[in-house]
Amino acid sequence: MNPIDLIRRDLGADWERLWRGRARAVSVRLEETLSVFSGYKIYVVMGDTHQFDFPCLPNGSMAYYAANGAKAVRLTRTGKEIQSILAEEWPSFAQSNPVCLASLLLRFLDGDVRTSHHVLANADDLRAMCLRPATYRLNEEALAKALPDVGVTSSFLEGSQVVIRAITLLGWRHDKRNLGIEILTIHENGQVAMAERQVLAKKIFDKVPALRY
Repeated sequence: MNPIDLIRRDLGADWERLWRGRARAVSVRLEETLSVFSGYKIYVVMGDTHQFDFPCLPNGSMAYYAANGAKAVRLTRTGKEIQSILAEEWPSFAQSNPVCLASLLLRFLDGDVRTSHHVLANADDLRAMCLRPATYRLNEEALAKALPDVGVTSSFLEGSQVVIRAITLLGWRHDKRNLGIEILTIHENGQVAMAERQVLAKKIFDKVPALRY
């Protein structure tokens, strides 16, 4: 069955609410960059303000789904749905893109619309953010101090757990200036442990672009 049809069926009354009074089609989009699982794809449903548990700016909200041709599982912050998917998909994580895997997990483990993570592959990603037409400007002094500890975002298998070392920018919306390292441990049963953040620079950018809606 089409995964989007399964998502619509699972939403039930929420789907009817989205369609009621709408002249345009309701958005259900495939998120390829977050689709790190071998047996599922990740989809995002855009909804009204306060309808779902992932708020958007300036208004609206989002719901995340892991879906395939057989079932659609809504992934929430408060529920344990992500753990069941992680346990089912655990054997493939050592081969997953660690940037994408960390990006997905951090949506459920840490932050919200006010303070969230942008995962980087390495220091080159920081410099790429400053290329035209972008208007980020690096704090070169802060970068020089942080650079020896930046390394790369990576994952490795350690016994019955997969450990991810993720370089992230943390902050509000576009204004993410806190550069640091997050260590995420995925256990075979799907539970995820998150170590204390290692802050490399509190203000890695001297300038960030203005926010446009």
